[in-house]
Amino acid sequence: MISALAITFGPTFQTRLKEYWPNITYGLTAMNEPELFKKAVATVGDLGRSYEFKFLEHGPATPNKLFELVNSNLLNRDQRICVLYCIGDLFLCLK
Repeated sequence: MISALAITFGPTFQTRLKEYWPNITYGLTAMNEPELFKKAVATVGDLGRSYEFKFLEHGPATPNKLFELVNSNLLNRDQRICVLYCIGDLFLCLK
């Protein structure tokens, strides 16, 4: 839902992102709930594409957290692939 709102409303949604950021952060820590975790990671990738990395003022540590997650033994293969896609999305925003 957050991704759809961000894509629909564009840059104007960024002012509302602070209200949703705690939910995204929770999802990124919910590794024991694979679907919630994957959706949170996908949302970060969508936000990165929508805002060209400008959303990071809400979560500046997010890229570091993603790199830590890739190396975590707590993730299963599907979760790790989702994190790698997200990192790729974020790097594409930098060009």
